[in-house]
Amino acid sequence: MTESIGPASSFVRPELPPADAYSRLVAYGRSHYPSAIWGNLPPIDVAADVVDAERWLRSEIADPRVTGVYLGFDTLNEEDGDGHNVEVGFTSDADPKSTDLGWIRKLSYGRKHLIRGIYELHSEYKVDFDELEGDDVELEQLEDLTIELDLLFYEMYGAIILMAAIQSVAPQESALFVWGMHDGDVRPLCRRSPMGFERIVAG
Repeated sequence: MTESIGPASSFVRPELPPADAYSRLVAYGRSHYPSAIWGNLPPIDVAADVVDAERWLRSEIADPRVTGVYLGFDTLNEEDGDGHNVEVGFTSDADPKSTDLGWIRKLSYGRKHLIRGIYELHSEYKVDFDELEGDDVELEQLEDLTIELDLLFYEMYGAIILMAAIQSVAPQESALFVWGMHDGDVRPLCRRSPMGFERIVAG
């Protein structure tokens, strides 16, 4: 995540209802990245996104031996709503008490998932820059805005949804969950154990 997005903990908070966290995220984006896009965002079903993600995670990390879970966001394979925008990898070699993430290089992967709210938001602002013509400065500004919106909606909204889903998945053994863009940094998100749930997202 880039510093321009602001502290992740402002949005990714287990005590904050996901719909409220999303509203706070949009308010942050509206104030920091002025654009006509904010008036065109579609209504999204936050509760349905959480339920769908919970069902997906339940099926993919049912093995109680799993101690490390990687959740990676993907902006390129949504395929008009028939593809995916988040993948899951897991291992039994992670130490859930440690934030050493060396284990993410040796993962088994499960089925990929589409967080529909992200797809619907992305559909409103994605741009094919190869087909655009215009002033280089304007195009650069539009590209910068697109990058910031990807970070807001994929990393932040995605983390809001996934953290809510993880809390609802019945704990088995301890496990560390990490998240990030598929081609970027990976960060610890939360830790789940039979004793409870702990948010460890930085910021």
